[in-house]
Amino acid sequence: MAFGSVEGAAIAALSDEFADCFNRGDWEALAAMHADDAILLPPGPRTITGRKNIRSYWEQAERFQQLTCDTLNVKGLGDGAACEIGNLRITLNAQRPQAREIAAKYVFVWRKADGEWKLETSIWNSVGGNRPARQRVPGAARPMARGRGGPGQRGGRGGQAPFVPRIE
Repeated sequence: MAFGSVEGAAIAALSDEFADCFNRGDWEALAAMHADDAILLPPGPRTITGRKNIRSYWEQAERFQQLTCDTLNVKGLGDGAACEIGNLRITLNAQRPQAREIAAKYVFVWRKADGEWKLETSIWNSVGGNRPARQRVPGAARPMARGRGGPGQRGGRGGQAPFVPRIE
């Protein structure tokens, strides 16, 4: 863990507190860990801005049963800011007989204001292996992806279809 042992340990402890607040369902405490103008970038197309909207998002995340954070690295971003990278484990309870676990990676950007670290930006996505692969039917036409390509070209990076991570 970089960024000085004291700061790095403080950030890692905040991530543990984040997971603890989530697991207890303490949405007020979870929201209070965010800056007023915080941005949440969950998998998929949504962007949630502001502490109030972030609290509402987490309150509605009924399928998430338990969350754990494992900090891998903390890097200083100048005076009073830090970037944390780590792994998440999210246990989903989709009203099924067995709960399912999702492995994900995350980036949290923390900002120190008035002597207190606040979560400014957070993003995560699954690391794969969580969904069965789609089977391609031999001889079937491939759908054209929406994106930047011209007629007959697939959009996205280097002719690949655009990737939109999601947790199901």
